[in-house]
Amino acid sequence: MPCSAVPERAIGGVFEAQPAGAPVSGSLWATMTAGAASVLTFHNARSAFAHVLRSLAPRRVFLPAYCCTDLRAAVAAVSQAPVFYHSDVDLCPDIGALERALRPGDLVLGINHFGRPAQDLAALARARSDVIWVEDCAQSLAGSGWADLRIFSPRKWLGVADGGVLIDTQGTLSHPSQRPAASAALRHAGLLRRHDQADRDNARWFAAFRRTEARMQVSDYAMSADTLHILQATAFAPLANARRANYAQLYAALGDSALWSDPAPEWVPLGFALRCADAGALAARLARHRIFAPRHWQTLASDAPSQTERMLSGSLLTLPCDQRYGSRDMDRVIAAVSEAMA
Repeated sequence: MPCSAVPERAIGGVFEAQPAGAPVSGSLWATMTAGAASVLTFHNARSAFAHVLRSLAPRRVFLPAYCCTDLRAAVAAVSQAPVFYHSDVDLCPDIGALERALRPGDLVLGINHFGRPAQDLAALARARSDVIWVEDCAQSLAGSGWADLRIFSPRKWLGVADGGVLIDTQGTLSHPSQRPAASAALRHAGLLRRHDQADRDNARWFAAFRRTEARMQVSDYAMSADTLHILQATAFAPLANARRANYAQLYAALGDSALWSDPAPEWVPLGFALRCADAGALAARLARHRIFAPRHWQTLASDAPSQTERMLSGSLLTLPCDQRYGSRDMDRVIAAVSEAMA
């Protein structure tokens, strides 16, 4: 009988479950926690943010209008309604409007979109010490230091089941009361991916991933010991260097469509943010090539985004460029994107 065709390797999508090894120097954990007076860990990043809000009880909570619905859910979990501030076509906040709106005791969350530090907020954060500042590092591997509070989401970077890491550089936050981690079910999608060495069962592990994501609510569960051990056993530099190299290769070919003019970033990219006419249509075409590119974000938290933010939501696609891949994989991505956008 003829052998069935071996599918092309999937690029993007679910990370395979990563085993914990021995601790290493220069680990992801050491990078994330550098300069911390206190490190608090949670089930996920939105639970960490909800803890900040409960601990500090800000007067109002300001979120960027260009953010995911999970952040709005975190604010709602502490019975507040967020105030949204707007950004331009490059995702730079409208600093003037934000400064005029702020009052003492307010809290502002700024996002390091796609891994790029939100340095536009740094000067305002220094000038307004009467405001609480939180650096959302869910899409970045290292904080840029413009805020005393930083929140990381390691699930977006490698194969861990859970985790939200809250860095408090001043040691001002209360410690949470938590239930033990419940991560066995959350590891299911990653384990399926890990055991699918022939790369034939994408539909099954993606469905498991969707079920896992649906369980990722604001909760009082702790982060699992497995996640901590993996972060301590994973070296930062090789992971960061692989992502930067892949990003640079994509930029060399697709730079005209990049969100930012930054051919060789010093920051570590979550992915390659690409501008296109229709992000949904391009994502579907790439999926037929087994290239799975997420949208950040198809649905925004704000009920009244600006025209610019609505345009970005429909036109931004995040091409995978993470540490699982090398130059040949990026060539595949470039070829598929170039064909689709021709």
